[in-house]
Amino acid sequence: MLLLISVVSCSNDSGSTHESSSVDSLELDIDSLKNYDGFVHVKSKGESIVLGTEAKDANVDERPAMKVSFDYDFYVGRHEVTQGEFGKLMKRSFSEDSSEYPQANVTFYDAVLYANALSIQHKMDTVYTYSNAQFAEDGSCENLVGLKTNYNVFGFRLPTEAEWIFIASSYPDSSSRGHSHSVEICSSGNKELEVCDINGNLKEWVNDWKGPLADTTIENFVGASNANGMYEKVLKGSSFVDENVPHYARGDFYTVTPLLKAEYVGFRLVLGKIENPVWLNSSSGAVSSIITPLILAEDARNLFGTYQAKLVFRNDETGNLAYINYANAANSVIEIQDDIDSYHPDVSPDGRYVVFCTGLEGVPGESSVYVRELNESGSGLVKLNVEGAAIPRWRVLDNGDTVVVFVTNPGTNKSESTWEKYSTWYVPFDKGKFGTPKKLLEGSFHGGLSFESGFAVTGSTLLRVTRFTDKSQNNELWYNGEQACNVSLSMDGSNRTLFLDFAGKGGAAFVGRKYSVHEMLLIADSTGKLVQSINSPKGYLFDHTEWVADKNFAVATLSNVNGAHQKIALVDVASNKIMELAEGEELWHPCLWVKQKKTVKLESSSSNEKSSSSETPKSSSSSKSVTTSSSVAVPIILDLDSAGMYLNSSYGAVGNGLMRNNMELLWNFHDQANVVVLGSSRPLDGIIPKQFNEKFLVLNLAQTPNGIYMSKFYLDHYVYPHVKNLRYIILSLDYDLWRWGPKTDHNFFYSDYKKFPGYIYDKNHGYWAAGVPEGLAELTEDGYSDQNGDALRESMGYWSVGRCNGWGTGTCGYDSTLLTSEHIEMAMDTLVDLVETAEKRNIYVIGIVFPVSPSYKNTGRFACYGTRRSVADSLTNVLTAMQKQYPHFIVMDENKMGNHDYSDAMAEDQQHLCPAGAKQMTHRVDSLLMSIEEGQ
Repeated sequence: MLLLISVVSCSNDSGSTHESSSVDSLELDIDSLKNYDGFVHVKSKGESIVLGTEAKDANVDERPAMKVSFDYDFYVGRHEVTQGEFGKLMKRSFSEDSSEYPQANVTFYDAVLYANALSIQHKMDTVYTYSNAQFAEDGSCENLVGLKTNYNVFGFRLPTEAEWIFIASSYPDSSSRGHSHSVEICSSGNKELEVCDINGNLKEWVNDWKGPLADTTIENFVGASNANGMYEKVLKGSSFVDENVPHYARGDFYTVTPLLKAEYVGFRLVLGKIENPVWLNSSSGAVSSIITPLILAEDARNLFGTYQAKLVFRNDETGNLAYINYANAANSVIEIQDDIDSYHPDVSPDGRYVVFCTGLEGVPGESSVYVRELNESGSGLVKLNVEGAAIPRWRVLDNGDTVVVFVTNPGTNKSESTWEKYSTWYVPFDKGKFGTPKKLLEGSFHGGLSFESGFAVTGSTLLRVTRFTDKSQNNELWYNGEQACNVSLSMDGSNRTLFLDFAGKGGAAFVGRKYSVHEMLLIADSTGKLVQSINSPKGYLFDHTEWVADKNFAVATLSNVNGAHQKIALVDVASNKIMELAEGEELWHPCLWVKQKKTVKLESSSSNEKSSSSETPKSSSSSKSVTTSSSVAVPIILDLDSAGMYLNSSYGAVGNGLMRNNMELLWNFHDQANVVVLGSSRPLDGIIPKQFNEKFLVLNLAQTPNGIYMSKFYLDHYVYPHVKNLRYIILSLDYDLWRWGPKTDHNFFYSDYKKFPGYIYDKNHGYWAAGVPEGLAELTEDGYSDQNGDALRESMGYWSVGRCNGWGTGTCGYDSTLLTSEHIEMAMDTLVDLVETAEKRNIYVIGIVFPVSPSYKNTGRFACYGTRRSVADSLTNVLTAMQKQYPHFIVMDENKMGNHDYSDAMAEDQQHLCPAGAKQMTHRVDSLLMSIEEGQ
């Protein structure tokens, strides 16, 4: 392995955007490194490999088979990175006795930082660049803001999925799994050394975002262009817990995000560069460039006071609209695929819709206006039936109606006689439909309009304004008649107008010097007087400027010396500071939507209502009232930086996001629900609330990772105090998960909850035992959400995987002896306590042993995570006998030790039901509840 000559540490406050050795004289030639110590030369140039498969029983995201070719060679580490190597370079503690063991329990970001550190140590530029690193308490990296892989840099990095498969299928002893290729085998004496343990020791991180495969051939494939809605990374290979995983497999037992840490996941590095990388965009196919978000949700919230912000813009390379939702944990760019050219987008006041046109400002001719939902599919597309409609903007009338203001031609306004032939209109938009358009003004005022003050502006190429009433219109020409464009009217009531100019005399006189075209952002007050100028960043010019809602911010694109619009930036008008938001090849027409906050008067509150914990942030507050069980209103001030904030960008496992979504369901439906589902991913995937009889309002509050201790805590502190109509608890009996005790990550309320201020705030307020504060549900909705939020809200917590891949071979499995008698005793005590508490409240507990793969009958394991079959059988018998003592406790053994009737067509994998199986399970539970209801 590599001899690590020097030690490089990773700093928790590192803000480096590009770590570099700055050694100009260094020449890196792959042919000169053929004997690079610890790395094997992979001769892939001119070769090809197949990703995915045509196997019908493979996961949907593993099909179809896709051919990938290479136009480059590279090097790969002969071994996975060891604990000794990782510990020395990253200054992490490790045992000398285990120094040669592979490093596990590292996030994707940990692996990236190690690769960068190794590049620096060997006097190479780093492949990965980022603006900021965020770390957990244990030192592991949880985020690299603005992370970008510079494949054209020769340095250390994680392999691509294609490279990994090429290497894995090149083993001399694995040709049966795939065709062999030319991997140069280094030798030591007479003993051959090869790439070791690439498919059997640990699963390994690769660099790719997971995305769809295509029935095509792609050269130099490097994965999806951005994170998908599940924020998934690709994970490759087998491990000691799941043997014989096929090369085409791309994941794990659960969703793989960059934050995954597991004892069976490690990594190895490659060395080399890819001159011409190609990504696969789910909407537009193969692309040679990507768009990179440069800030996090916390940045947006710190700026605007809310996570509810969306940046929408045109990707001029594809002509499509793209957006970033800062309330979404994926923090990725979503592109809406369409063949409609999309210019000048604007987001509706409620954030649900985007309006755009097909014409370009300053270019006369045909144009149409469309509205569509702002989601990944861009559903609900509707066209405004007005010829020439262009440059649309949302506004709200005094009566509360939402309208779209538009002009009849996007052409220039230089010729007054021509411009006066155009006109400005507005049209109501409600429930996905346009109303009847109404003419408002003569002339095309597409730079912004205020109904409240009767004021409108327009640019391209002159700065024209009008002051209007129902009966009159008075036009004015501003800025001395000099050329101006990218005009935008503020929406904060000040009627300030920002614009760009062509280095005019008026601007130079105001600024006090000459400047270049579009170098200066100018702002005029409501009289036309220049009041502010903001200089563009060095090396860039402004374009496509727009105000941000009712905030004192503007957005703009930044174009380089070649005129390429490479970045979108936020301009803080109050401080003249500029923050970069996104980076790409050609980004146009940005619009930044921020949810407007309601004004609430503060009420006095007793001091004991306030948080006393130093763990709870202090900031602005909103006055809300709380209704107790006796309907007595108690004034309380909710801390907006804590209340309802059950997630942030350091959210870690997917389960933390699921918990946040559970909290939103709880606070919204606590006074209506009468059935709750608790437990692991098995009921999460297996119980469908909306398929129950109308007698039952069911909340699926299952989560992963989960254990009986977590379910018990959630019941005692959240469900019992607030779900006043609770009649039934549906609980998964997961014997194989009992080996994780109360002080592990399977109990969210042991440690993980401390990462998120909402839970600390709840705890400090006694979990709202006096009643749920008014506004807590709203604050939770407005808080940071993970990528599954919308779907789980709609399904009442059911996670529909949508894939019926079959039960598989039951290869997922830990050591069946890991569940000890001590584990069983603790779990049984907790379960009995849970059942007794419910019994006292006359609440039924339906304990379900969920079905798993029948293949486990041929092993010593009961299910995926171990537990001997004989032990599981005994536990079911014991719990079944408990029904006599506790009449409100009912055991549903749907597994029957593998002899169940859930077919392959009902299974997602070895331990989860797909929608077909969930439907059968839900029907049986619903029938049981109905029989109880009818018997009373």
